Amino acid sequence: MLEFLALALLAPALFAQQVTETIEVRVVSVEVIVTDAEGKRVIGLTKDDFEIFEENKPQTITNFYEVREGASVAADAAVAPAPPRHFIFFLDNESLHPTNRKLLTNAIRRFVDQELRPEDFASVVAWNRSLKVLSRSTNDKTALRKALVETDKLGAPAAVATDLARVQQHCNRALERARTGQVPVAHAYEDCINTARGEMMATALHSRQLLNAMELTMMTVAGAEGRKVLVLAGARLPKSPGVEIYQWANHLFTPFMGGFDAPTRRPDQDDEQLEFLEKVALAANAHGVTLYTIGATISPDVNTAGNKNAVDDLGATFLNQVNTFDSYETLSSMTGGATFKRPADFDATLASIGAETEAYYSLGYRPRETTGGHKAVVVRTKNKDLKTRTRETRALKSADEQMTDRVIANLYVPAAASPWKMQIATGNLEKAGGNFKIPFEVTIPADNLTLLPNGTMRTGGYTVYVAVGSPQGALSTVFRQPQKIEIAAAEEAAFRKEPLTFGGTLTLRPGENILSIGVVDHYGGTTAFGRTTITAR
Repeated sequence: MLEFLALALLAPALFAQQVTETIEVRVVSVEVIVTDAEGKRVIGLTKDDFEIFEENKPQTITNFYEVREGASVAADAAVAPAPPRHFIFFLDNESLHPTNRKLLTNAIRRFVDQELRPEDFASVVAWNRSLKVLSRSTNDKTALRKALVETDKLGAPAAVATDLARVQQHCNRALERARTGQVPVAHAYEDCINTARGEMMATALHSRQLLNAMELTMMTVAGAEGRKVLVLAGARLPKSPGVEIYQWANHLFTPFMGGFDAPTRRPDQDDEQLEFLEKVALAANAHGVTLYTIGATISPDVNTAGNKNAVDDLGATFLNQVNTFDSYETLSSMTGGATFKRPADFDATLASIGAETEAYYSLGYRPRETTGGHKAVVVRTKNKDLKTRTRETRALKSADEQMTDRVIANLYVPAAASPWKMQIATGNLEKAGGNFKIPFEVTIPADNLTLLPNGTMRTGGYTVYVAVGSPQGALSTVFRQPQKIEIAAAEEAAFRKEPLTFGGTLTLRPGENILSIGVVDHYGGTTAFGRTTITAR
């Protein structure tokens, strides 16, 4: 699990007052893939060709453009550069066979070399019961190539067959005791099922840890602008944990049990696992991330050295693969992506994913309801012969949540330049136990801050957001502090001449730390972002 960085801010008197103003959320945007009956992408459609519904209620399309071959084509046929793309290559090393992992990372390297545009970003992360960030989001192809080389050092994962092999050994011994009259068959079956249940619960736990890691990873691009894609490659994420093990156990005991005692037990984690899968898909939709899943399964040898005799898996391996593909389908379909099942050519798979990020429609609408959590979204064309694919829900975030996302994203993907310039200065590091403390100061010009007349006074305000992260993906909580401005109208000219300055003290863990700061003007909505790297040693 990730170890979170400590973040302590000692707020000066500047942060004494509170304000409640928020920024209006304007438009919900969704990306749509359109294909014909043969699965070929359809280009050249206009806003009038689409219908969009939220919670079954028709919405007015207010924003529309098409991305085609890396360029954005607006409704007036003007062509502009396509939005930047953000790829997260997420390798489930706990289940990826080293052979498939090598083929896949080589394909990713070629994709980075040939397909990544200068304005695009990519990151490489690996999961093996803990999250390892091999490369944070960057457009430095050399850094990405180096990260992909590091995957060879991750070691071989535990084979999918290991869980089944452990149950096979135990259940065969239990059945042998029953056949020799040492215990009743029913007792042997219960003993076998208890072992199966233990393996099932361990599998469910590991799956949920993987899903949590994916959700955490998506936060790093939540506030980034452009097309955001997470590519998950793995071989085991069961929708029904343990179902293949239970099936094997039931088949093993079927010749010896019948009638009311027939072996028909099933795992009981199905509903909970589906809830976790849907939770991650909903989070992806809220962050604007599309999930593409690659089922890089390989048939393992279940006849391990631990088994005295060869044991037929009775279809358990195949069922495990189908079980994983079902989970992948859930994640992809809910977020508007696609699932690739045991692809023979990883280059072609990644090319297909890349093509979908360069040929799509972007539709925007102003929601009638701005609260209430996740809302169902349906986009379709008026031509019933065409098929559309997009994310199934949206979650309209508050202004505070949007700024939080953008400050986190700024840790890994530098925010776009803003007319509201920011400067960050840090002081001297001081040892504080096993950590370090360092003061920082932020300066922004006051001339861009919006002040509104209020009788003889001028009022305004801004909120400061601060976060710390590490290149390995650890994140602090996001500290936020609003500041209200209230001055006499006669003092405005003098106020504009002096910069706004605020600061505090950070508590950092040893090593490289990234400081991200965001500021938002309460009334004008203008934002400013800054970041700096601090090496604490």
